[in-house]
Amino acid sequence: SAAPSAPGAKNYLFDAGGSKFGDATRFFAQAYQKRGIVFDHVVVWEALKQDYEAYWDGVTPEVRKFWEPRTLFHNGVPVTATEGDQHNPVDRIAKLCRPEDFCAFKLDIDTPQVEGPIVQQILDNRANIAGLLDEFFFEHHVHGLFQNYGWGDQVAGTYADSYAIFTKLRQLGIRAHSWI
Repeated sequence: SAAPSAPGAKNYLFDAGGSKFGDATRFFAQAYQKRGIVFDHVVVWEALKQDYEAYWDGVTPEVRKFWEPRTLFHNGVPVTATEGDQHNPVDRIAKLCRPEDFCAFKLDIDTPQVEGPIVQQILDNRANIAGLLDEFFFEHHVHGLFQNYGWGDQVAGTYADSYAIFTKLRQLGIRAHSWI
């Protein structure tokens, strides 16, 4: 699907690994907003518990006033690959998103043993996720040049694996992008 045009359609952003709003979450929210997609709901998970105000550090009062009521911040709550769990992003997307909605998902938790099964659930089209998820951003931690600039020894795959994953996601109809 594209940006909602049907009556009652909504825009969702799911951010697994959203340490601070001023980092990737703000980037996605504002980049989409510039393109005419304003998220009605932003669901964020961050495994490391922090002071709630720290999540909004560096965000102007105007930006915070606009986005805070739309944002559900799971502070100190990691995502899980456990099927049926409320903190499994695939299950949350399946519960909230409808085909007429626009749903984007960023996965970057620096934990390949959780990221891999979540990606596999998408590849397996569990819960008909391909019919609900429009856009997916994923930092695949692979062996090679970039591991020294981001994820070190937390690796799970090769560049060839990444090409296979992103190709299959696109074949499912999901606009899938590498995220670093």
